[in-house]
This record gives sequence, C-alpha cells and structure tokens, in this order.
Amino acid sequence: MSSIRAIRKTEPGVLAAWNDAIPTVPNFSFDTWTIADIYKHYNHFEYPAYQRSYTWNGKNRSDLIEHIMRGYPLPGLFMRKRADGKLEIFDGRQRITTLALFNGLFPDLQKDPNNAFKAFLSLESGERAYPLSYQSLSGSSMLRSFLSYRIGVSILEGSEMDALHTFIAINTHGKRLNKSTVLNAVFSDRPVLAGLKKLYERHSENLKSYGILSTASVSNMKYIEILADLVCSVHRTCDSSFYSSFISSKNVSMFLEQMGEKKASESITEVSKVLDIIFSLFEAKEFRNTAFRKMADFYTLFSFVRQMLHHKADFDTVRRDPVFHAKIRQFSMAIQEGRKGDLERNVSSLDVASQASNIVPSIHEYMIRRSLGCNSSDARKIRHDITLKHFGPLFMRTAPLASTDHLAA
Repeated sequence: MSSIRAIRKTEPGVLAAWNDAIPTVPNFSFDTWTIADIYKHYNHFEYPAYQRSYTWNGKNRSDLIEHIMRGYPLPGLFMRKRADGKLEIFDGRQRITTLALFNGLFPDLQKDPNNAFKAFLSLESGERAYPLSYQSLSGSSMLRSFLSYRIGVSILEGSEMDALHTFIAINTHGKRLNKSTVLNAVFSDRPVLAGLKKLYERHSENLKSYGILSTASVSNMKYIEILADLVCSVHRTCDSSFYSSFISSKNVSMFLEQMGEKKASESITEVSKVLDIIFSLFEAKEFRNTAFRKMADFYTLFSFVRQMLHHKADFDTVRRDPVFHAKIRQFSMAIQEGRKGDLERNVSSLDVASQASNIVPSIHEYMIRRSLGCNSSDARKIRHDITLKHFGPLFMRTAPLASTDHLAA
C-alpha cells in the first residue's frame, strides 16, 4: 500500500517520483505464445478493475486479423500469474478479446450477436475484399498459419501493486494514458472510485442521451474524470451558505486523495441529486441543442443548479415556465455565436429582451473565461456568476441572490 501512496503524491500521468515509488524491480518471465495457446488459456484470463472494457469497433477487429494473416508483428501481452492459477491481463485485453470473438467458440462472448465479425483482407488496389470468418478457414493452411502465429508474453510473478505499477509505466511513455484511465488505476483500491462508477451507472443513460458523454468518451472512461470533478467541487463546500466552491480541474487528484470515505459518499449523493434536477428541467432533445452539453458549460450549469438547490428553489415551477426555456435558448445562442466570433454581427438574432438584458457583454466575458484557462477556479467562478445573473431571478423570485465573491478557490 505504501507504494501506491507514493504514486498518488505525484501528478497523475507525470509520475515524477517514479524511482521512489517502486523500490524493487518486478519479477517477469518472458515467453512467446501461439494464438492456439491464447485460446487454450482463455478461460483462465481475468481483468483487473482499472482495465477499460472492450471498445474496439469492426475496423479495429478486422485490422488485427489482417495483420496476423500477413505476418506483421504485434505488441506483446502483459499478465500476472495469481495464486489461484488465474492469469490477470493488465495490458492486451483488446487484442485477446478480438481473437476470442473471431474464433466464436466462447459462450460468454456469443451472447451478444454483435460480437460476430468477419475480417477483410486488403487488395493491392486498396480495396477491402475477401471477407474471412474463422469457420470459413476450417481445415485450410491459412487457419494453421493463423493458429501458429506467435505473440510475445510477459508474465509477472508479483503482487497486484506490481501489476498496477507496470501498467502505469508501460502506458506513460509515448502516447500517455488519458486522465480518467490514470485516476481509475491510481485510485483502484479506494471506495471513492467504486462510488463514482455507481454514480455513472445510475445516470449513464441520461449522460449519453443528453449529449454530455459521447460513445468515445464512455469507451475511454472519460466519465470518471467528469464525475470526479463534480464530486470534488461538492466536497469543497466552504461554509453553511452552501454555495458551490470552485476548483481547478488540475487539482482533482489532490482532492480525491484528501477525501475520506464518509465525505466521498455524501458528495456523491449530492452530485446525484443535482444531476436528477438537471435532467428533470430539460427534455433530452432540448438539452442537446443548448450550450450546456459542452463539458465546461455543463460544469457551470451544475454549480448553478446546486446553488439553487441549497436556496430551496422551486424547480418544478421553473421546469414548466416557458420564460426559462426561452432564456436558455437565447443564452445558448449567444454562447454559440460567441464561439464563432460572430456575437456582435448576430446580435440581431436575439430578441429585444435579450439585448436589453446586456447579455452581449456578459457573453463576451463568459467566452473569454471559457477560452482562457476555462477550467481554472477563477474562470469557473466568473462563468457561474454570469449564469447566476441571467437565470437566478427565475429560480428565486423573492430576494436577490448573493454573489460568490467570498469563495476563494
């Protein structure tokens, strides 16, 4: 456990204290396996929690089979031999699963009809032709050549921590791991990570249908980074006034490290409540046409709705108010024009009320804070206050709202 704490003290993805974090060299044995060997061992493979799920599409799968058929070398596989005899794959899951799908013999993979696929070999003309399935190769020399193809295998005789260190090491040279993957690995033994995954499971359908998460961001576990950012912002509540506190996205790992299990659970519960409110205020189709589906702007909406929650706003009344939805459209239109740099030229497209509300200078400031350090604590605070100015009165019709000046991030 001491070694993983040493990793957490470094910036994720940078690991400046790498030599201090690993006092001993992991014990590896090296071998080459044929694809037939991989099929033989397949039912003994397990995958650690920090490994992303299977994400390859049809072209990725077909390209792998073609590379093997043509005899091109492939990167090696990394696995850890566990005490129970299982082999824990910590690098190579996409390739192993693709080979199993091509074979089509494994019941756990056959449950999904989308898993069956054929490989296409490219012709010299550049066309993709000759679709091949595993069954069509039966008894052929091509199948024998396929099954005898060799891949390098590195087998670790060590602990789960040794595997985790190795996983980070081999993925932080060249093209670096994305932030979510590093958070998933570094905090794999912490309850907060399990809480973030449950939070995602609860809201995954809405996060996708509302356009906040794309298919690619789900595949790359981007949701961990996004939800961790929201949870950390809730964790930083400063005082009994319950205003949102603004943190820089760069400091998420630091706040996750400081967060105790009880506070993490409370913060995750509150994030879930705010997300429920946001999804109740909008239909999915309407939300996808707003500026708030962009992540920087979604954070702004989240912090604003959270503040309204603690002011006991009547969200049901707001949801039914056509003025609210009209102002959302106007605000989003102004932001979108601001992104194009055409805000002044297109101001005529906004109605008189929007022009009279001095929205253009506010959006100029909003866009400046969005483009220059858009996830810094100061930029987030200013965007929040601009949103508060334009939408606060609709939520709190009785008394003027205080600003967030007292919240130094």
